[in-house]
Amino acid sequence: MTRRVYILLAIAPILAGCGGPAGQTFTEKSEVHESLFAHVESLTNTVLMPNGQAVYTGVVGMTLDIDGIPQATVTADAGDFHAIGDFSVTVNVGLTSDISGVMNNFTADEGHDLTGTLTIPTTTFSGSQFSVPYTDSLSLNGSPLVFSGTFAGLFKGSNAEWIWGGNNGTTTYDDGSGLQNGTLLGGFVGQ
Repeated sequence: MTRRVYILLAIAPILAGCGGPAGQTFTEKSEVHESLFAHVESLTNTVLMPNGQAVYTGVVGMTLDIDGIPQATVTADAGDFHAIGDFSVTVNVGLTSDISGVMNNFTADEGHDLTGTLTIPTTTFSGSQFSVPYTDSLSLNGSPLVFSGTFAGLFKGSNAEWIWGGNNGTTTYDDGSGLQNGTLLGGFVGQ
């Protein structure tokens, strides 16, 4: 069976203007993410990366579809739930360029507890595009949820003001009743 995971990143300054992560509901944050992702998608791709270091921050949003996980509401699709977390990635551009970061501080809906940190390992890239394979896990309701994906994208804006792209791969969940494999699909955006 396939499972879907959607990861979408938004920027901290916009969230700060709306009361920050603690000041917004899950729905409000999700609406900001969707609007921002669509806006940045329409921007021009960065042609020439500026030298130096930049830190992109934002919020991670996920939709996970894993069969066998109980739902708090009858309107939710079987196995679907959502989570919001923090995002930070550091980019170094020079003779060699690299990217690394983390996704953490998750809050989930449907009564689920999602904790831990997903690490985006240091990976070199050239030009204004990157592709970072990663394997890491979070704790979902006290059981391991393993992500094996590729965080791949590009920089947007004339001076690389935005980072934008896709996140795909697989997930494996083990709550003690057997492994449940899934598919990871999604997108991200940050500033």
